[in-house]
Order: sequence, then structure tokens, then C-alpha cells
Amino acid sequence: MALIDQFSPTAWQAFYERHPNAVLWLVGAVQVAAMLALGVLLRWLLA
Repeated sequence: MALIDQFSPTAWQAFYERHPNAVLWLVGAVQVAAMLALGVLLRWLLA
């Protein structure tokens, strides 16, 4: 890894530094969506 990469934050790192709680909410929303999709998939498979 080049030394310059340590000083140029990615978009996600910059977003996390500005809004750390928003990242937690995004992760939670993704988990909720995944659980809902899994529930729909299981209902479809068992129907």
C-alpha cells in the first residue's frame, strides 16, 4: 500500500467521520431489509 493511500480517505471513511451514527443506522437498515427478504423467500419456498 502506498503511503499516500493513508492520507486520502475513501468516500465511506469521510462519510463515517462526518456522520458516525448514520453508518450504524445504514447497517441496521440493511440488516432489517435482509431479514425481511429472507422471510419472504422462506414463505415463497414453503408455500
